[in-house]
Amino acid sequence: AAGRVPTRTLAPGMFVSIYGASLATANTAASALPLPTTLAGTQVLAGEQPVGLQFAGPTQINAILPEDASGLVKLTVKAESGTHVLNVLMEPAVPAIFTQTGTGSGPASALHAVSGVVVTTQAKVRAGDIVSLYLTGLGATETRDGLQWAKLTPKVFAGGLEAQVLYAGRAPGFAGLDQINFVVPAGVPSGDDT
Repeated sequence: AAGRVPTRTLAPGMFVSIYGASLATANTAASALPLPTTLAGTQVLAGEQPVGLQFAGPTQINAILPEDASGLVKLTVKAESGTHVLNVLMEPAVPAIFTQTGTGSGPASALHAVSGVVVTTQAKVRAGDIVSLYLTGLGATETRDGLQWAKLTPKVFAGGLEAQVLYAGRAPGFAGLDQINFVVPAGVPSGDDT
């Protein structure tokens, strides 16, 4: 549901989907945090470290990469049908925005931060509004004020103008889901693509 990133380039703490065949024995989703490291007979390792699994099914696995992953990492899928290994390159940050369509394209998953209303063509943002944008791939975090702040502060642009970032890090209460709260800049043009 997030925009696609360059193949095999990922970030620490990122939510990833792995596609294939015979990846798990059944469709199984995790029901609580911390995420289990085995679901439906399947395990994913980053190097030697088991990773948290949000979902495992015969054709898809959703996992959260470790916060301390760096460099070239062997990503191993172990299932009852066998084992498969591929190399992934860990970058400091590889942002991928979730979308309202769940396809990785179209309108971003964003809320008016004060009201909680989804940003749409019927509920547009205006200069001065605070927006919460949802994505994955902001990279490693550090704890400040009870929140997991991204170590690298991203830049956000609305209508080609740089926005003030108020918060960037893990969405509270979620694994692998990142959140950026920003102020829509003055002078932003009106329109659906802003």
